[in-house]
Amino acid sequence: MSPKLVKPYVTGLKNDKNDARGIYTALEIGVREVPVKSAAIRDLALLQTMRTKRQREKVEKLTTSEASCLGTG
Repeated sequence: MSPKLVKPYVTGLKNDKNDARGIYTALEIGVREVPVKSAAIRDLALLQTMRTKRQREKVEKLTTSEASCLGTG
């Protein structure tokens, strides 16, 4: 369940007991739960993260090699 949806129902200081009461109250009122992501969506997100990381590494290598060439020239 999204914390943003439960926050209005939590009273008092932040602790486990008050959080549990807030979640219970939200469920009684009918606040919807956040759906669980499918394995395919999680795999796609992982692939996108890996691709972004590889692109950053590639740019970093190019920048490093350009700087070293300019420094010796």
